Amino acid sequence: MDRIDILLATYNGAAFLEAQLESVVAQTHGDWRLIARDDGSTDRTPEILSAFQARHPGKVEILADGDGNLGLVRNFSRLLEHSDAPYAAFCDQDDVWIPEKLELSLAKMRELEREHGGDVPLLVFTDLEVVDEGLRVIDSSFWKYQKLDPKGGRCFSRLLVMNVVTGCSALANRSLARIAAPVPSQARVHDWWMAQECNQPRPELLPMQSS
Repeated sequence: MDRIDILLATYNGAAFLEAQLESVVAQTHGDWRLIARDDGSTDRTPEILSAFQARHPGKVEILADGDGNLGLVRNFSRLLEHSDAPYAAFCDQDDVWIPEKLELSLAKMRELEREHGGDVPLLVFTDLEVVDEGLRVIDSSFWKYQKLDPKGGRCFSRLLVMNVVTGCSALANRSLARIAAPVPSQARVHDWWMAQECNQPRPELLPMQSS
């Protein structure tokens, strides 16, 4: 089973949201469900989500919990808590995904699960292009643009002081989602929390040492 829950947290994103939603529909991996939660928008964001849901019956769930404005971290946390798919992808309202995004991330996730086992918390994340509001490329690599070290930065001790994961590029497996949710309100951002939860030492996963 390869369903991916796409977790979309929105807040006053009407200017860019439709382009992002259309890029979701264009994904080459078609086994997805979009779960959206709006955080109290005052623009057309709720209407755009409702229209998108109507155009794609059975593929879109709008989480209306009545809890109002929770802020970015708790909004994404609520979505993660609601997800029950084998995999979860975080989705920002002002991005545009390349068509192969989910397919390529899932292929890497399957490779890691074959190597480490499906019970191990795993997070796949990628680089991305930096663009302006007209989608003109500012830099072809966000990692270089921000001077990030995605390989060295995966070490838990380094993750405690610097985040190298961008949420909109991340795909988590169910094992990680179970231990990471709910995201505590003290977390600075949801993607940093997911990276730390994935990489912190876990005695039950370490090889036993003989005396």
